[in-house]
Amino acid sequence: MQEFPTSSAFIRHINVVQIPVIRLIGFSFLTAGIIAHNYFFLNEFSWQSVLTIVALFMGYSFVSWGFLRLLYSKLEHFDLGLFFIVVDIIFFTLGVYFSGGEKSWVFFIVIMHVVDQTHTSFGRLLFLTHCSVLFYSFLLWYMGFAEHRNLVWSVEILKVLIVYAAGMYISISSRGALRNRTLKIQRLTRQLQDARKKAEEASRAKSLFLANMSHELRTPLNSIIGFANVLLKRKIKELAKDDVSFLERIVANGKLLLL
Repeated sequence: MQEFPTSSAFIRHINVVQIPVIRLIGFSFLTAGIIAHNYFFLNEFSWQSVLTIVALFMGYSFVSWGFLRLLYSKLEHFDLGLFFIVVDIIFFTLGVYFSGGEKSWVFFIVIMHVVDQTHTSFGRLLFLTHCSVLFYSFLLWYMGFAEHRNLVWSVEILKVLIVYAAGMYISISSRGALRNRTLKIQRLTRQLQDARKKAEEASRAKSLFLANMSHELRTPLNSIIGFANVLLKRKIKELAKDDVSFLERIVANGKLLLL
């Protein structure tokens, strides 16, 4: 019979196996996209920058995978999966930085996790939306005040508003679907609980029936075995060989039924 994993084992498999694989594939595409973006849109290409981008994003993908495999089960009260989802947003923001910063055409990637987490919860979507805006705003601050880039702040603020508005729209538009999915799960849970109760009642009824039938069968079986033994003891000399064999078989089979 096939054994199904428990809910905790299933959640661990998602966070330790499935999501890291998706993260590795996603950052591979992101790395290729940044390199292509810089080459075709910014007319910039150097092997040093390519190696830096590959090492940064691929290195993070494998390191985060290693941490999840080693520590996910040990940190029971800390959501390590969500932690790395937040760290992902930091690396998406770095993707904007390495694709030209204020010149990047892919600034919207910072809300990527808001899109792919629409199956979770409204609260998580709001949290990731604000993380995206916060990290992107910090990037603008860094480029403007630490690197002293000549930013057009009206344009950059508009980008921040676009990121925030897109994240809020995705969160709000997903809320109805999340509510419907939650209601459906609750309904299915109730149906499973009802089916379990019916199965338990059927099992109890079966046990009771078997107990009653066992009691009802033991009395006539004991009588049959007893009378067969009497015949064997008192009439063995008067019975034919085949009759004795039949009586012995009745006694043996009757005793088997009593076990």
